[in-house]
Amino acid sequence: MQNCLRFILLLALPASLSAIEITGTVRSATDKSATIVTDSGLVPTPGDKVAIYFKLQGTEDEISVARGHVVEIVAESINVQIDNATGEVAKDQLVRITSANPRKRTDLTAGPSITPSAMVPPLSPTPTPSPKKDGGDHH
Repeated sequence: MQNCLRFILLLALPASLSAIEITGTVRSATDKSATIVTDSGLVPTPGDKVAIYFKLQGTEDEISVARGHVVEIVAESINVQIDNATGEVAKDQLVRITSANPRKRTDLTAGPSITPSAMVPPLSPTPTPSPKKDGGDHH
């Protein structure tokens, strides 16, 4: 029984070791969502867990404000849905995102998760309306 438990723990260990923490700050927030910015060269994947907190001045104590998950990455912003708030999420609070499958910011492509460098112009320009011809003779 004990050997079985050790085996299960060993199987789970590599997955937990591969998770990366991406840190950032809150740019803006509502009751149900927040926009996060980060200096990291890595970006999370939608669904990754998010912790929002602040530190008490003069200490290293972290005070949890909310938990949530990544919804999408748009340009330089990470959009987060708030799942459980114990306080008010506010601008400049600290963020920790735990990502098992982070991506390099430079590897993002067009789609639900994009960065400015990956934005591609539309395939065809929007047609401009041509002047109507009424066939009448105007003098």
